[in-house]
Amino acid sequence: MKTHPLSALFGVIVILSGCVSQEERDAKLNHDVRDLNLPLQLENDNLRVKNDQLDIDIAKLQGKRHASVKLQIDQYVVETTERAIAVSNYVYRALSQPDKSEPPERRAKLLEVEKRLDRIAEACHAGALAAKTLADAQSACADLDAAGHLELNP
Repeated sequence: MKTHPLSALFGVIVILSGCVSQEERDAKLNHDVRDLNLPLQLENDNLRVKNDQLDIDIAKLQGKRHASVKLQIDQYVVETTERAIAVSNYVYRALSQPDKSEPPERRAKLLEVEKRLDRIAEACHAGALAAKTLADAQSACADLDAAGHLELNP
């Protein structure tokens, strides 16, 4: 059975109509888009790591020197993509099921992270992939690390 390409979008619109506020609708839509994109990005990142491992194995078999920096950076990219997924899920859950005992400043902080999360994750991913050292990759992901502290320190 063939489905129309817009049927998924219609399903998202139907789901969104049950949300209470514009903030919740925006958070739900952003989370749903991330929920589609980030796992695919993670799969690509894992393939990049496997390619690095194969390159190292080939270099060893050929008796050539091999640098593991690229592998270390790509493994770090996998970790950051996993962190972006965890932060996205945490922020969405916290916004969609608010804890009444939390101060309003916490919700405001979560909303700010939710609005910026796509840019933060994309900048981290692009910066880490372009990095020449692991330290450069980690520096490129400082904002994602800061967003992750919300999850670790509620």
